[in-house]
Amino acid sequence: MATKTVKKNDNKTKTTKKEVTKKPVTKKEETTKKPVVKKEEVKVEKKNIFTKKNIIICSSILVVILLIVLLILFLTNPKRKIKNTLENVGKDFYTNYYYDQLTKKRSKDDLKSLFSKFSKNGIKLNLNYLSSYNKGKQKDVIDSLKYKKKSCNKDNTKVIIYPEEPYGKTDYRIELELDCGF
Repeated sequence: MATKTVKKNDNKTKTTKKEVTKKPVTKKEETTKKPVVKKEEVKVEKKNIFTKKNIIICSSILVVILLIVLLILFLTNPKRKIKNTLENVGKDFYTNYYYDQLTKKRSKDDLKSLFSKFSKNGIKLNLNYLSSYNKGKQKDVIDSLKYKKKSCNKDNTKVIIYPEEPYGKTDYRIELELDCGF
């Protein structure tokens, strides 16, 4: 056998590598910078509103408001108004009229015995008498004493004055008997 040798044509393609020199890579500066967000912990202090100072202030305000309301209710109470008015009329009668009338003509011993009798029984004055003494000085005041559009009974409503030792001009106490429809 004969051997044939066949030559192969090597068509090898040679690839040559070109050396490419790489330029040094420089980072381009970014034209738009992103804002850097830093997270910080913010401590929020909670204030306690229930301090002694605040409690005292609030309670003082409440007490003042309560007192104002009670005072308004007390002063606008018709029964209380009538009592105050009658007490003032009784004081005016005794200090500015009656006491002066009694002391003009009597001695001190005579006055003591008279006032001691009155201190037990009292000087009873109804509204009719109080509205007519001293030329009707208190008539308008007594006529204005009304409760729910009903006038006080002028015969049954009384001011009673009790003189007290040492029987001076301001030494007395006053009691009231009211018939005003309460």
